[in-house]
Amino acid sequence: MLASCDSTGGGGGGSSDPGNDPPPDEIEATMLFLVNEARSEDRFCGDDFFPAAPPVTWDDRIEASALSHSIDMVENQYFDHTGTDGSNAGDRLIAEGYQPAAWGENILVGLENSSVVIQNWLDSPGHCDVIMHPDLRELGVGMARGNYQGRSTLYWTLVMAAERR
Repeated sequence: MLASCDSTGGGGGGSSDPGNDPPPDEIEATMLFLVNEARSEDRFCGDDFFPAAPPVTWDDRIEASALSHSIDMVENQYFDHTGTDGSNAGDRLIAEGYQPAAWGENILVGLENSSVVIQNWLDSPGHCDVIMHPDLRELGVGMARGNYQGRSTLYWTLVMAAERR
């Protein structure tokens, strides 16, 4: 029941009990740690080699854009990079006051555990490319609980970007 998708522009485990969701600041710290841990090592994303990349930092505007997309998918019962309003991740970043020079977005539904989510993305070449891209320097993650294929689960959106300077 796992669905996962990646997109770039400009540039199953765990509990299903909603009471076990960690508080948002713990999720932020965990996701930032896991992404930076992945970026700290050379790796292949499919056939593409990526040397270790610099660590990224958390950005609340990126988080807000990611969260709005996860909520949109939950409320409208769909799974896609394009929002119900026709927006893409770049549009959602701009709406939050972030001016992206480059961005990448990974989405996933059907998993509960942050570590398993990141590992699934790293095991998929397109998702791995987003995580390892050296030009993407900031990130935000938004998740929302909703029904997918008749089961309560989390919808994840990870956005990584670099702001115009």
